[in-house]
Amino acid sequence: MGMAARSRPPREHALSTVARTSTATHRVAADQLVLLVLAALLIVAGATRREFFGDGVRHLPAILSERIQPGEPRWLLFPPLANLWIRLLSGLGVVAHGESALRALVVLSVASGILLLVALRVWLRSECGDDSRRAAALLLAGSCGPFLILFSDVAEPQLAAAIAVAGLAYARCWRDDPDRGARAAFCAVVAIALASLIYQGVILALGMLPLVVPTTTITRRRLALASGVAILVVMATMMASELWKGAPVSAAATAVVRGERNPLMRSMMATTSPLKYVAALVAGPPQGIIPLNNYAGLRALTSSLDINAVLLLLGGIVMAALVVRGVRDRQWSVLTAVAILLALPVIRNQQYAYVKFYVLWPIPVALLALGWRSRTIFAAAAVVLAANSWVLTEQVRHGRENYAHARSTYASATSSTCWFTSGWTPPFAYLWPGTAAPVLGTLATGSEPDLQRQALTGSLRRCFCDSDAVWTDTTTRDADVLTAIAVHFDYRGIDWASMLIEPQKANGTTAPDVWVYSAISRGRACLATQGRSDRGQTGVRRGSDWGQTGVRPRPSQF
Repeated sequence: MGMAARSRPPREHALSTVARTSTATHRVAADQLVLLVLAALLIVAGATRREFFGDGVRHLPAILSERIQPGEPRWLLFPPLANLWIRLLSGLGVVAHGESALRALVVLSVASGILLLVALRVWLRSECGDDSRRAAALLLAGSCGPFLILFSDVAEPQLAAAIAVAGLAYARCWRDDPDRGARAAFCAVVAIALASLIYQGVILALGMLPLVVPTTTITRRRLALASGVAILVVMATMMASELWKGAPVSAAATAVVRGERNPLMRSMMATTSPLKYVAALVAGPPQGIIPLNNYAGLRALTSSLDINAVLLLLGGIVMAALVVRGVRDRQWSVLTAVAILLALPVIRNQQYAYVKFYVLWPIPVALLALGWRSRTIFAAAAVVLAANSWVLTEQVRHGRENYAHARSTYASATSSTCWFTSGWTPPFAYLWPGTAAPVLGTLATGSEPDLQRQALTGSLRRCFCDSDAVWTDTTTRDADVLTAIAVHFDYRGIDWASMLIEPQKANGTTAPDVWVYSAISRGRACLATQGRSDRGQTGVRRGSDWGQTGVRPRPSQF
């Protein structure tokens, strides 16, 4: 009995030790919990969306085509990959029409977002041993507006960004391994090159290679050489695709290097103005943290202070604090990566707030945030998540309202009904049953501006002279916008005053800001497309220049 009594304390200690070990084993890590929360948020946002990015919707004809065909150099492999994904789901009976195809692409985007989060979590585990700081940094990165918006919607960059970040994270895991470090780094280069063929802008991820390569086994010269070879291979592949399509060598090279095939569209996207460069540098990075709702430029923002001003201020404070932390910690490689990622919005400064340009932004945000205390990171993440949750909720809510209006209103249109717009397409183009005459959507495409001008004239004539009805979201209040587009693309010979209708005199629809031309208005517009006018006016009114006034096509409220 004495031995039994003496043996009890060790046994109790052993049992308690086993219990504590078992509890610790089954405890969910903080960063894993954050990953699950962010993944759930993406799933909910993606499932509730009804209105999708035009950049994703525009690929629908190629995606649903029976032929697998490459896209433009900026997204060479996106249409083929999306086509294969839709074919797979069609074979399973999941996809049956255009709208279900878009929902299937949302699934691909959400899966890409989760993959990016998993890769970033692996990367952060290699950078920091503090679980709470890693979790907070991951939460801040995943709370960035471009991440939440993009990876719950449809566009080209999502899958590309996930592949690139996965390659970088793999290289970071093996960076300190003398045997596998160099091989892993070159795998990252290959991953980025492949991702760049899906979305060209991801090539800037090469700027993050110094963060993950082993400096003991790979010299800067070898790293620069590998990056240079990757860029040349990507550009050669894009060139070959353009030449295979029959484009001249000069046109193919220009499309690969400068983006759009249409030279006038390229000039519209980038303004060589010091003020625009400053605006992109000042107002761009904060929107990599918190994007603004219906942002129309700094001039409009300062003229009417509203919630967007607060959001820009919050995003600017968080971004500035991260940069200051990076300077204090001498994280020059991370700050250099930030500068490289900023090249895209600065060069294409007419779109510096475009969320696609910030698809890789969460990576430097997370790495810079590791320099803060976990409590500070969590506080910043809470503010950013709250702000972006509001922005995302508003987007989804408005999109669902617009979708409901489109569904009910389009039911009264026919295949002979035409939609006239100053923009790219009718709202919810995949639901519209008729034809369309988009001004910007015609003039800004193609590679020969003269041919596009002829195409627009023919489209307008068919719309106003041959259709049984004309619907529009463009009225006399958009005259300046339409004139600015016509001036920039040198489109003459149309009396826009005769083409446009006044909202007060037009026939309304059940949808907001959508009007129907009366027979008299349609006849007058038909005459205008033929160079005649009952107002005695011809030609385009000049006097406003897009690059000077900053006028943009008004986004549809529908």
